[in-house]
Amino acid sequence: MSDIGRLRLSGKVGERFMVGDDMILTIVAISGNQVRLEFEAPKSIKVFREDLYNRGVREIKPGLTKGNR
Repeated sequence: MSDIGRLRLSGKVGERFMVGDDMILTIVAISGNQVRLEFEAPKSIKVFREDLYNRGVREIKPGLTKGNR
């Protein structure tokens, strides 16, 4: 893991960030200490919150769609 870097960014609602060549992160909403993010990426890239990933949740459940994942 020594080849992993970190980058801390700040932004406003509506701002988009490129992650590599094929993933876009958009700040959708900010409310208090919560931030709502939208990820646009190829279906082969899975995105999970770290706490869920660590609990073994590594598959998208049926019925979860854009907007309620």
